[in-house]
Amino acid sequence: MIVKYILYFIALPLLFCSTFPANAVDNFASTERAVIDSSADDKNALFSHIRMLIMDLGSRYLPDRNDVVKKIDTLTGSTVVDGVTYSGEIEIYSGEQQLYTILRIPLEDYVKSVVMAELDRGWEYEALKVQAVLARTYAVNHIIKNRDAIYHITSSTLHQVYKNAKVSDMIASAVEETTGEILTYKGSPIEAYYHSTCGGKTEHAEEVFNGPYPYLRSVKNDCTLSPMYYWERKFSYNELAKALNLPKITDINLFSRTVTGRMDIISFKSGKIETFARAKDLRRILGWKRLPSTMFKIKKKESGSEKYLMLTGRGYGHGVGLCQWGTLHMAGSGKKYKEILAYYYPGTLITKHEDL
Repeated sequence: MIVKYILYFIALPLLFCSTFPANAVDNFASTERAVIDSSADDKNALFSHIRMLIMDLGSRYLPDRNDVVKKIDTLTGSTVVDGVTYSGEIEIYSGEQQLYTILRIPLEDYVKSVVMAELDRGWEYEALKVQAVLARTYAVNHIIKNRDAIYHITSSTLHQVYKNAKVSDMIASAVEETTGEILTYKGSPIEAYYHSTCGGKTEHAEEVFNGPYPYLRSVKNDCTLSPMYYWERKFSYNELAKALNLPKITDINLFSRTVTGRMDIISFKSGKIETFARAKDLRRILGWKRLPSTMFKIKKKESGSEKYLMLTGRGYGHGVGLCQWGTLHMAGSGKKYKEILAYYYPGTLITKHEDL
């Protein structure tokens, strides 16, 4: 008998547009750790496809390498999660916390979708090629790091946002012209960090991520085209106290800035108790859109009994690596994609992934 299963991925329903055998749930593959056999030495085979963990907005758990997972089935079909349609070869795993859904798709199709999600259809052609190389580099790096795991990358902002929307001819062409190209440093794929808007100057990698990278240094650029080049935000002391799990806040002061002038450490006083918080952590706690960047100035204000902060800032994102709106300006000024990549990632080389 053939039936349809509605599988639940965390709290949200995940409906597959394919049929499952009635005994599919009973016929698990042998119990395994969250790894797969990936011993192929053929680089073309290794980088031909990417395995993506589909995540919805309610997802809380990621399978750890030590988690015991059971493979339920493999099918070819489509599923819709949070309005995004995922089509291709789909594998279902049962884990200790939840079900995991893995989509296996061609790497170049994945790159096209990421570029489509990251940039506007009307962006400069050279900027699209820049994004294609970075998206591919990021993906290849994770394929190598996670070659033995059940997935290489997720569909969420934990990695690169994947939206399976219709890809424009211009984006498809930009990806195809750069097929297989990645950025390397001393023979290995780089950590291809990028962000929306730097606010005029990118950040040193060690201020945000672990360890310095010789090719991720601060550079100046023009990103004034960005709608997030300048922004203002208002935060009440009560909102900040709740976010930081403090009973109340009586005073707030700047403690230190990074070399590039971004906010680093902020002091929060609650009576006689002083608490310090990193601005980058405050962004995560408050929300990336609520606090767009760490490049801001603070003004303390009062209105009656209410105390609040007025923040005036520039930029959107962590500030490390390539600035997308700066790239648009450079491409519009006649710079080619290889020149742009060399500017943001000095000392790197463009390499074909099969030559690694």
